Amino acid sequence: MFWHSHILFLLQIKQLKRKFMNEPINAQIQGLGFISKKRFVEIQKQKYYNSEGELELPRHTRYYFDWLCSEFKSIPMEEKLCDLAYMLTKGFDLQQSVLDYKSERDEYITRAVPQTFLFYILYMRYAKYHHFSEIVLRKLSENRLIQLFIDEIKLRYDEYDHRMELFGWNDKKLIESADSDKVKFKKLVTTAMKVI
Repeated sequence: MFWHSHILFLLQIKQLKRKFMNEPINAQIQGLGFISKKRFVEIQKQKYYNSEGELELPRHTRYYFDWLCSEFKSIPMEEKLCDLAYMLTKGFDLQQSVLDYKSERDEYITRAVPQTFLFYILYMRYAKYHHFSEIVLRKLSENRLIQLFIDEIKLRYDEYDHRMELFGWNDKKLIESADSDKVKFKKLVTTAMKVI
């Protein structure tokens, strides 16, 4: 199913390239010639639909939910985040997708799921995979961690440009905002915010 939709996507890009080559240009996109940024974003978003026009992740769920597998490391973090963000804005049920993923695998594989979403959150905030605030995040249930990820990614995703606004957290401001109060610190770390 994946390869079928991927091949269709590539064919659509070729057709769009031919169709729009004579339109006014404002950007040269590698491999596509001159097309507008808006058209390029439209082309990118087509990969989220299969040949029947149904919404689906462009890659196997393993690419998104298991940081230990080689597939996860094969695509940039920003690309995975954009994929998930677009899907979420179109009604994708991430919690159910994670449950489906886990039901098809052994427990030793599915233990990586919460850590994967923890990495996503820390990366969106700090451009790091480890941070002192993860001590608080590790205490959250898997469902709560995924919900925090959903809330955070929706704040950061720019659907028009199909990109993420990343890295807005500042340690000094986080500590100052908590004002030495552990409860306040926990609330700040477990709340979705673009900037602190």
